[in-house]
Amino acid sequence: MKKIFFFLPLLILFSSCYKESNWIADNVDTEGYFYPLIQDVLAEPANGADITEGSEVLISVYYWSRDEVASVELFETIDGNEKMIHSASAPTRFDAERSVDVLEYTYTVPAGTAGKDITIKAVVTTVNGLSREKATSFTVN
Repeated sequence: MKKIFFFLPLLILFSSCYKESNWIADNVDTEGYFYPLIQDVLAEPANGADITEGSEVLISVYYWSRDEVASVELFETIDGNEKMIHSASAPTRFDAERSVDVLEYTYTVPAGTAGKDITIKAVVTTVNGLSREKATSFTVN
């Protein structure tokens, strides 16, 4: 029983060091506008095949925002060189299971990328100018 009384204050002490996230501070600016949230960015090869030069990859961006979304932009980065590959102002569809908007884009892997890593970054920007970004990477076989 004495051990419990010894460990209980330690447990309370250590749990007080835990900082909980503050959703409002993390997702709302000082003027009350909301940042968009990107749930996921996926890069899936067509037909489950390997990703090779010239193959098609379905890029899916799962996102939502309380404020209206102005644009969703996709960027590719190969060997440190970033280039915009797609821009849209509306989602492709709504995913009812996840309760988010989805932007889908069919990306063709460029020639000369065998053995290289490609990073696809999504940037979602609201009409108020607030934006978030998230990326995914894959290696070309």
